Amino acid sequence: MKTIHKYEVPVSKATVEIKMPLHAVIRNVEFITASHSVFIWAEVEAGADFKEGREVRAFRTFCSGDGVPEGSVYVGSTVDQYVPEAYHVYEVTECGDCRL
Repeated sequence: MKTIHKYEVPVSKATVEIKMPLHAVIRNVEFITASHSVFIWAEVEAGADFKEGREVRAFRTFCSGDGVPEGSVYVGSTVDQYVPEAYHVYEVTECGDCRL
């Protein structure tokens, strides 16, 4: 059995660190209008240990046309339906503005 967990990746030029269970797989990216923020949903094994078996992963949203750092891994894209803007989420594996 598996479970899904939601994490926020704010619309910002900053990288956000998220502690999530080991081997979590990102399954969805969506812009939530009420929060004016991007969220990702990660799938994990139902028995995942949230206290001991966690890892810190870094994510960042990019707008169309932004430069994406080398080594970043594409996660997904989403659109704000009320303004002409798309947000692209990348997992940042090496960055200058985060602590990994």
